[in-house]
Amino acid sequence: RYPPFPFVWLGWPVLRAVYKGLAGFDRAAHASRLDCPLLLLHGTEDAISPIDSARTIRDAAPDAALVPFEGAPHGGLHDWDPKRYLDAIDSFVRRRPIPGAEPVPEPAPSPVAQVAT
Repeated sequence: RYPPFPFVWLGWPVLRAVYKGLAGFDRAAHASRLDCPLLLLHGTEDAISPIDSARTIRDAAPDAALVPFEGAPHGGLHDWDPKRYLDAIDSFVRRRPIPGAEPVPEPAPSPVAQVAT
């Protein structure tokens, strides 16, 4: 079984190289070219990737939503506030229609339910 964090056994030199590579990546420029909706879930106390970076990405993307988690650090948002985490994803997905999909009509009342009332 692998350790939960691969950088533990790969070592700090590899971790530093990864972060150095990410430092030159223009996330906002990439986000501006997206042709799909983008949901950003971000902790306001993230010391690795500050909340302002998420705001910059949100502002650059054509269709983006940012859900800040007050006081949350980097990662583990699903544990920080599980209900809010799931609600944010559910709301984001439900607000966006699937291209070519038809709305589902409300079901007709059941004849059995009418008799029982």
